[in-house]
Amino acid sequence: MYGKPQEYSDIDVILVSERFWGMPHHERRWLFRRVTKLDQDPNAEVVDVPCYTPAEFEEKAGAPTIVREAVEKGIWVA
Repeated sequence: MYGKPQEYSDIDVILVSERFWGMPHHERRWLFRRVTKLDQDPNAEVVDVPCYTPAEFEEKAGAPTIVREAVEKGIWVA
């Protein structure tokens, strides 16, 4: 974590999995929210979970995106 959380700050979690191959992005987020039961939590809108395949993640890691920011400043969880 870095910076200072503000009133409207959210939580960004980037999920990378080979299981996302061939799955549209909106279905990936829906699957994550359903599996973690965030879809049943009224406060869960503060959790933003972009979901990528390993290849998509690598592609975005060099571009000025949230992925690059996560690579540079984030916390890796395996």
